[in-house]
Amino acid sequence: MRVLQCARAARSTRSALRSARFAASSPAPAGSPLRWRTLARSPWAKEDVTPAEMSSVEVPSLSFDLERVLFGKGISSSGIHTVRDMRNPSIYLFDEFLGRIHQPEEIAFDALPPFTTSSKDENLHELASEHSCKYKASTSSISGIMGQLYLLLSNFKDLRLEGLSKTFENQPRNVAPSACKPIAIMLRPLDGAYAIDSDNSPYRPTNRILMDLGKSLERMVTMDAEEFRRTVLKESNPEQCDRPQPYHFSKMGPFALRSQLDCYHPRIRRPFKTFDIKTRATAPIRLDCDNYKDYLDYGLRRLSGWSESYEREFYDMARTCFLKYSLQLRIGNMDGAFVCYHNTQQMFGFEYITLQDIERIVYGSTALAEKSFEVNSKLLAKLFDRITDDHANETLRVSAFANKALQALEVYVETVSADKGWSESASSSSYLEPSEPLHLDRDTRARKYTLNVRCRVDDVKIHNRPLLFSRGQNLDVVYAIEDHGVVPVDEYEAFLRRAYSFDRDVEKKYWRRIEVGEARNEPAPSS
Repeated sequence: MRVLQCARAARSTRSALRSARFAASSPAPAGSPLRWRTLARSPWAKEDVTPAEMSSVEVPSLSFDLERVLFGKGISSSGIHTVRDMRNPSIYLFDEFLGRIHQPEEIAFDALPPFTTSSKDENLHELASEHSCKYKASTSSISGIMGQLYLLLSNFKDLRLEGLSKTFENQPRNVAPSACKPIAIMLRPLDGAYAIDSDNSPYRPTNRILMDLGKSLERMVTMDAEEFRRTVLKESNPEQCDRPQPYHFSKMGPFALRSQLDCYHPRIRRPFKTFDIKTRATAPIRLDCDNYKDYLDYGLRRLSGWSESYEREFYDMARTCFLKYSLQLRIGNMDGAFVCYHNTQQMFGFEYITLQDIERIVYGSTALAEKSFEVNSKLLAKLFDRITDDHANETLRVSAFANKALQALEVYVETVSADKGWSESASSSSYLEPSEPLHLDRDTRARKYTLNVRCRVDDVKIHNRPLLFSRGQNLDVVYAIEDHGVVPVDEYEAFLRRAYSFDRDVEKKYWRRIEVGEARNEPAPSS
């Protein structure tokens, strides 16, 4: 026994010495010596802290025999389950009610449960206080910055997209630019803790049609036709739903986290037997939402191929959404994502993608998914601690971007003195058009930080290479936070505008050419 104790002590000493040498040898930018710190190896376990009264709230289940999608192989074992027979569209394979999508003007949105942001969630606040959590967040408000940290940690690793047809052999495998753009969140202090909220963009949301339909489509697949008409459609004059929403609450380090639970099935293998519902519009509509009615004749007519195919939608979804989905599902301890493919007017089909499959595509393995989630949670806590120490008890707008050229996370922090709080929607007259500048007040003060990260796997330095990690290996991480002071307003405004909007002109032009049959065989723009 004493021999084993001595051996363990020796290994611990060698590990500490390696970490110290690692921190000392990590390259720092020329002319700016950084103070590198070692991230503790001690594990952070994610704990379920859902109160008993919240655990008893009923989680919806699928309607119209859609559970077939969860466990069936689909057409040609593709996992795709179509609403209509692809060879004979007059034949419905599911209830005809699922074929037609009710338009926003038919939906009584005021009757649907409103979204409660982190800063206004009393249950989340009580749990954060009870478990001594300094930060509280929902999956939607924290997944963006967690995704940026993963891009940095993994050295912008390509996706592991396998099994696609030859059409996609030479297409980009990187995370799409729209999923890598800067993000903006708010840190709102209350009783010694900070709520992490999504930031309200001042720009008109060009994807409003998709946001609105997402709310009604979730109910369309979890209610029978009569209940949907009675509680969702304007024609029935429904009253506002006062039924409590089902949530999963968890704690990890100083973070109290909340996940909305969309759906439940008793045969799901994971302990909570829940999964997420995702609605996915066809490619040309997503890229040109303002003119979505121009693409209503674009349908999903085949399993594979460059356009009008489920394969194309899966490829795009993997590049634009799987990183976000993986984080949301892991935070909520959910089994997977139930995807509804549509063109805003009709539903084409469904697919169930497990968290394990998503993580294999994004990270390469569940082992790296688990380890990077833990490491990035620790890095985020260190970053937020530094920011809130420098701006104690102030409401802060935090925008961040994993800069591949700098190999660092750029962070801008603005003190918001006149905070109006979070709102789900703004008056249409107050929005800026996407082409308009922000015109920040010239007195706006924003401070810039950079988070630098270096890592080793089993004492092998990983620098400018994709991060590979297997279960049983050791991942050592050092980090340095550099304060650049207050930056010029023009610099901050340009950065913030990138967080609020994204230029899709290249993709739009490309899809307009596809519409007239000019570009079907050309590679997609990789940006």
